[in-house]
Amino acid sequence: MNFKLNKNLDKDKLKEQWHDEKILAISPFLEETCANKLLNYIIDTQEDNWRWMSNYNHGKGHPNDITGGCSMTHHKDKLDEDKIKDLNLNLSKQMSKGRYSIMRQYNKFFDPLGLDEIKPPRVFNQFRNFLNGTVVRSFLEYITGEKIKQLGYTGYSRYPPNSFLGIHDDVGSGQLTGVLGLTKDWKPEDGGHLCYTTHDRKKITKIIQSDFNQLALHYVPPKIGIPHFVSQVAPWANKSRISHLSCYFTE
Repeated sequence: MNFKLNKNLDKDKLKEQWHDEKILAISPFLEETCANKLLNYIIDTQEDNWRWMSNYNHGKGHPNDITGGCSMTHHKDKLDEDKIKDLNLNLSKQMSKGRYSIMRQYNKFFDPLGLDEIKPPRVFNQFRNFLNGTVVRSFLEYITGEKIKQLGYTGYSRYPPNSFLGIHDDVGSGQLTGVLGLTKDWKPEDGGHLCYTTHDRKKITKIIQSDFNQLALHYVPPKIGIPHFVSQVAPWANKSRISHLSCYFTE
């Protein structure tokens, strides 16, 4: 499958918008046929290819650290509704204390902790190669003024109703992060918004609503990062919020 950027993107306008705050929503990012084929392939992926991820912070280490003091739980089987409610209750208590929490699903072909060593399907590899190719890298370099050294982690996440991603800063994951929305007809009241905050994490500075074929791009300062989170998907949402994450290291 040949992936292609939207040929109508105004690079000069995007470059100007980027330099205001180094957070940018690029839409539509791919040619429509490419985005639709990628979404259809993800939808057709077998249910057992998705893994639940949650964590519980025992209060040790830095309270906002993604790993320090946290035990990550990867549920191999799909959780029933009662277990999901219990997890959300415990994680809500944790978040109320200002500690990092997470409740979402990830695709096992791109396990962030390396628990599933499985070769990704061809389409997934093709999309990663596209993101790491000259066209996309040149496009991102022109907009951001950054020189890309390498593409790091890429992977797919799925946020069913009640899922969320706690506040974190992306330090160590690369200096350019892109989140490609892959859910059609997502409404504002469905939640699952990408929210950026001040560095003291006390006030939201920008909200990007999830949108199909939209790339939310942000810069990650190497030492201080950029605090952000994915708000909880509403319990009444009739589908999952699906997205693709790509992380680039720059020179």
